[in-house]
Amino acid sequence: MLIKKIKLKNIRSYIGEEIEFDKGITLLSGDIGSGKSTILLAIDFALFGLRKGYLSGNALLRNGEKEGSVELTFEIDEKEITITRNLKRTSTSIAQDYGTLKQSEKREYSAIELKDFILSKLNYPKEYLTKSKYFIYNYTIYTPQEEMKQILLGDKEYRLDTIRKVFGIDKYKRIKENSKILIDNIRLKKKELSLITDKQEEKKFEKEDKHYKIVNNINLIENLKLDLEKLKAKLLEKQNAILSLDKEIKEFNDFKKHLELKNLELSYKTRQITKNEDDTINLEKEILKLKEETKENIEFNKEIKIEKENSLKKLNEELQELKLKEREFLIKKSNSLEIIKSIEKLDICPTCKQNVTIEYKSNINSKENEIIIKLDSESAQIKDKINSITKEISDLTIILNNLARKENLIEIINLKRKSLQEKLVKIEEIKTQNLKLKEEIQKLKEETENLNKIIHSYSDLDKKYETQKRELELLNKENNDMEVKKAVLENDIQNLNREIEKINQEIEKINEAKRKLNYLTQLQSFIEGNFINILETIEKKVMLKIKNDFDSFFQKWFYMLIDSEIIKVKLDEEFSPIIEQAGHELEYVNLSGGEKTAAALAYRLALNQIINTFVSEIKTKDLLILDEPTDGFSSEQLDRLRQVFEELNTNQIIIVSHENKIESFADKIIRLQKTDHITKII
Repeated sequence: MLIKKIKLKNIRSYIGEEIEFDKGITLLSGDIGSGKSTILLAIDFALFGLRKGYLSGNALLRNGEKEGSVELTFEIDEKEITITRNLKRTSTSIAQDYGTLKQSEKREYSAIELKDFILSKLNYPKEYLTKSKYFIYNYTIYTPQEEMKQILLGDKEYRLDTIRKVFGIDKYKRIKENSKILIDNIRLKKKELSLITDKQEEKKFEKEDKHYKIVNNINLIENLKLDLEKLKAKLLEKQNAILSLDKEIKEFNDFKKHLELKNLELSYKTRQITKNEDDTINLEKEILKLKEETKENIEFNKEIKIEKENSLKKLNEELQELKLKEREFLIKKSNSLEIIKSIEKLDICPTCKQNVTIEYKSNINSKENEIIIKLDSESAQIKDKINSITKEISDLTIILNNLARKENLIEIINLKRKSLQEKLVKIEEIKTQNLKLKEEIQKLKEETENLNKIIHSYSDLDKKYETQKRELELLNKENNDMEVKKAVLENDIQNLNREIEKINQEIEKINEAKRKLNYLTQLQSFIEGNFINILETIEKKVMLKIKNDFDSFFQKWFYMLIDSEIIKVKLDEEFSPIIEQAGHELEYVNLSGGEKTAAALAYRLALNQIINTFVSEIKTKDLLILDEPTDGFSSEQLDRLRQVFEELNTNQIIIVSHENKIESFADKIIRLQKTDHITKII
């Protein structure tokens, strides 16, 4: 892997900067707090995103800004990849937003998708990636020097556990612990299986008992079948007898129904005769009354009535004409009066515009007065005629009303005479009907008497039917009891067969439990006798190999950095540095600042090389990032650091330092300057 360039936007003290990296040693130079370590954190963020407890959004996004981003371009497997991660400030926190990835084309990905892509490209074993505390990137590429010192100063058990997890050796410990758990589980499982296998004889006896019960039930069912056949014959005989009685009962009920109908008919006809006799009496009374009311003869001439009606019509028409003329005379008189009234007020003619003389007015008045006098005379004549005609109309109306009443009376008398004839006919019809009804009643009485005799002959039928029915019910009950008993026995056989099947399954489970018990016994013997011992041997050999290689690298780098025969270093079995001076063992804390830094850096480089050796599949071996690795170094130690880098032969090394002497052997120097909380590349 080779880092080519990085772009920072609103990341800590960076507003917008682009930094390019080359092969060889690149030095990030600047005063303390100028933003050198920010670049390393930005590389970490671009590759792996935010990680809880290690790298947060608050630690990266510039104060007061809502959004920020890091764009990292790197080369891996001779292919250039550009990854962009974005930060976004929300109301409660700072979170990763969607980012982009560019290979052949640029696409948008979520933070998790970007992380998965990077892990697959770097080929990091996934078992290391779930533990942020032991993240392999921090031990192979970038670990702040102070964190490495903490590993050396920390608890031995913690350090050993860290080494185990970094190299994956802790899996042997887990396997042994899991093996012990497995053995405990095997013991428990063997106890459970033993409880199952102990029931084998009990299940065999139980199965034989079920077979005996089945055979006994089969014999009982065969006997029941014979008894049921005999009983069914009796049932058939009894059912036929009841069918015969049913037929007789139907005939009996038919006769009873027929008798009931005849009695109803007899009762109806008797009531009808009584009603007819009552109707005859009433009709005779009505006939006498009608004869009395229709004996008078009234004369009426219809032509006289028509003549009078026509005369009345003509008088009404004449009256209407006279009234119209009277209204016409009144209108003409009103017009003349209006003319007289208007001419009196008129001084100038509206047509010719000349003065209207008194003579002219007088002539007009005279002429109109003559017209009025004539109209009054004619109106008086018309009024006399109107009064005369009105009296004639009144007299004719009285005559016509009298004629109408006489006509109505004649019509009523004619209707009563018609009703009289109808009632005379009705009396004759009733008399004829009564004679016929009396004959029918006599015939019905004879028929009912015969039916009563027939019905009497069936007097003991109900008793016979009840007796046969009770006997049939007893036979049915006996049959049902036998059928139920047979069904119970058959059901018992089915249940017993199911129980036998279940017992067979349990026996098979017991046999399976026996096989599992034998297997678990062999497995327990193998794990306790062979597997754990082999595992411990492998673990010791692997641990010894790592420890020896680690110790070799550690001594190599330490002696290169501390050119002194007085101080000797080595690693103990717990990977703790043992430091001796003049034959006396020294504590790490008692070393000088430069010696502590040399020990920490040597430990760091040794760890880097041993991880790259043992975890051979990772693709970050050619990259090393060191953050302030020379704290407390003398000028001579800084010179030796050049030899260490040459010996490492790493393709790309990025160093953060404020030591000017490192510039002498750096291939590229990137100078940083921070002014007013803003970092610039100078």
